[in-house]
Amino acid sequence: MNTNTTRRSLLRLGTGALAYGAGAAAVAGGFALAGEAKGATPARISPALVKLLADYARADAMLCRWYDEVWNPAVEVNRAAQAAIPHTEIPVRGYRNTLGEDMPPYTFSTANTYAVTRAKGIMSIPVDLQSTDPRWQETHHAARRLTVAHKWRERKLARLQRKWEALGYREHEDRLWVPIHAATDAIIAFPVANALDLGAKLDHMEQVGTCESDPEQYHRIIRNDVMRLSGGEA
Repeated sequence: MNTNTTRRSLLRLGTGALAYGAGAAAVAGGFALAGEAKGATPARISPALVKLLADYARADAMLCRWYDEVWNPAVEVNRAAQAAIPHTEIPVRGYRNTLGEDMPPYTFSTANTYAVTRAKGIMSIPVDLQSTDPRWQETHHAARRLTVAHKWRERKLARLQRKWEALGYREHEDRLWVPIHAATDAIIAFPVANALDLGAKLDHMEQVGTCESDPEQYHRIIRNDVMRLSGGEA
């Protein structure tokens, strides 16, 4: 899937999350080893947490499938439609400006942001400040044509944007994210009962990038869970 067209591209696992998560997992592993050394029955991930993780996986898979089957193809169609709107290029000869300087030949193009800005600037020059060189009129006319062509492209692009927004893809995407966020919030808030719970929670938090998006929350959650497992106050 071409994830860079979606908000999925924001969910990148950072080395900071990995490093901190690995340290906390090592602490959790210490609890597990200590329990086994005392002859305790090996723990399993709490069923309630398993369900939350499954809820997240199901919602995440649904979103990814929608991106693959609906969103990304629609994005490519929209990009192709934008690319099909032609650009305008207008080459002009050089001219002599009001300071007596010879300006080199130039090509105005709607594909060049600076050229569009330059054309608008030329159009704003008062008549009494314009060069008397006949070639200036050619340049001035080209600037006017380019400005008109740019406005035409902008209207075409705006029309495509309105069509895109009318399809409701963004709203549908937002709805698909609701259960993902809900499951993640529930997983992060889940009071771990054993080291495997903590490991599963850490894996999920690293997957969704909690360390990067809210490092203070990430540290606070891990600290509280570790204290809970060690018998302290959470």
